[in-house]
Parts: sequence; C-alpha cells; structure tokens
Amino acid sequence: MSRGTLGEVIYRVRPAKNVERKMICEALTSLYRIEPLANYQYVGMGSLEFHDFALFYRQLGIGTMVSIEKRDTPDEQARVKFNRPYGHIAMAWGPSHERLPEMSWKKRSIVWLDYDGRVDTEILEDIQLVVSELASGSCLIVTVCGEPLSVDFKENVGKVRLDKLRRAVGKEKVPEGVKGKDLSDWGLAQTYRRIIGNEIESTLSARNAPLVVEKRFEYTQIFNFHYSDGATKMVTCGGIIVSKMDQERLAGLDFEHLSFYRSGAEPYTIKIPRVTVKEARWLSQIIPYGVGNQTKIPKKEVRKYMPIHRYFPEFLEVEPV
Repeated sequence: MSRGTLGEVIYRVRPAKNVERKMICEALTSLYRIEPLANYQYVGMGSLEFHDFALFYRQLGIGTMVSIEKRDTPDEQARVKFNRPYGHIAMAWGPSHERLPEMSWKKRSIVWLDYDGRVDTEILEDIQLVVSELASGSCLIVTVCGEPLSVDFKENVGKVRLDKLRRAVGKEKVPEGVKGKDLSDWGLAQTYRRIIGNEIESTLSARNAPLVVEKRFEYTQIFNFHYSDGATKMVTCGGIIVSKMDQERLAGLDFEHLSFYRSGAEPYTIKIPRVTVKEARWLSQIIPYGVGNQTKIPKKEVRKYMPIHRYFPEFLEVEPV
C-alpha cells in the first residue's frame, strides 16, 4: 500500500508536515552513535516531490535510498522518475506489501511508511514484515490518517465507528478497553498509535522467541506527532529497534532534550501559527528575550510559533524573469 492518486496531495504547501519532517531529521542525526548515517539505507514513499529524500540526503548523507511507488502506467512512472531530485534514488514500483518483501534488510535502515489512508490489515502486514527484518539500530516511522471515520447518520455513531475499525484492522487488533466514544476527534489517532505499537511489539516478541537473550530486540518509541494541514488529522509514530547487544550504544543517544520527543501516549501536537514572513522573522530575532507587549501579533499565534521557530517553513514565490 502506498500513497493515492498521483499528485493528489501537494506536500510542499503542507506546513505542519514540513515541520514534522525537519523534527524527525534532527532526531535521526543521533543515530550516528550507532553507525555513521552514510551507511544506512532510507526506504520511503517519495510521491512526486521527494521532500524527505532530499532532506535526509542533504542533512544525513544517506546515499542508499528506495522509494516505493504504486504507479500503474508508464506515463505516471516517467513523471515520478523525472521529479527525482537525485539519480541514486531507486524506484520500487508497485504496492508496498509486494515490494517490501523483495528488499534487502542487511543494512541498518530508516523506514518511513508514509500513508495517506487509515490503518488497515495491509498496513499492519507492512509493519510486521519490516519489523521482522530490520537490522539492530534501525528506525521505523509510520504515518496514517487519524481523521475520525465518517458516519452517515447521527445515532449510534460510536458503535458504527468501532465496527468499522474492527473490520479494517481485525477485531483482535483493537486494543482492550477501546469504545466507540473514544474514536472521535483525536481519539482515532491515539488508538492507531496503540495499534501500531502493539503490532511492533507482538512482531518483535515472535522474532525474539528463538533468540538467546543478548540477541533479542527491543523497540523504543521516539515520535508521536499529531498535526493537521487543512481539515485532515494525521498521526505519525515510530522509534528505534535495537538488539540487547547494541543497548550500550543506544544509551548514548540523547532524545530527551528534544522538545518533540515522546516515549508514550501523550502526543506532540504541531500547531502552525498564522503569521506573515515578516512577523516570523521578527519573532525569531527577539528569541529568547520574550515578546512582552511589543507586538500586534495575537498572543495565541506567538505561543504556537515559539516552540517550532527553528523548523518553521518560509514559502517564497520566485517570479519569472
């Protein structure tokens, strides 16, 4: 499974996604303590714009890159290849559940399964496949749509949503205690994080069963993002999979100093302020001195801007000559 219709989502104008991508990249720089990042491979879903590929190549130096793209026609494939920012990005054409099993997982990997849709059995199978193969020191990130399931009528909304969730992922995959009333607003996103986390843990449990203790793997969550570009709620979660033999290296990783680091159920919500380019630059200039009463910018927008100012995108239009 991969992204939907070609060009359906224009990723360059999604500011929250832009901020999330930069935050993830900053966290990933810590992996150099396990192994130089140039030795990693990156597996993602570049779509038409390959923003994460370009960022990870520039900032992390990862040269081995694979983009999974479900594009059926030669014209669509040609367009995707034309938009690759670097020629070394290998293309894996077809659904992710078909391409992932064919890949080599000998290298430590950063895998971003960046879906547009909601969690279903195919996504869970992708997660299971990747987790069962990843080398120690690898990172898995999963993004899915957390928008509450639509219901055509007002009565029994919770029951209908719960039934739809059970059909999508399998009744046994729904975490114990989840009720229909829990699936409104950001509740579905929170439930998805639990389902994804449970799938990772259960897969590792099966993988660890035949291994001696020192070779067994553990999962450490780093990311739990909520954001919304427009009307659609999105959730991204993920972390590192490391064997006990590599735990000493993992101990050298310092994620807790990152404001967006989340090891549990509480998400980091990316809130994009409504500020102009000029206002953003001015706010950046006064950090860390504080704003006080020196500005006409609404305080609620200032409060949104300050935590993400280092990652805030500036979109500029280049006029034709």
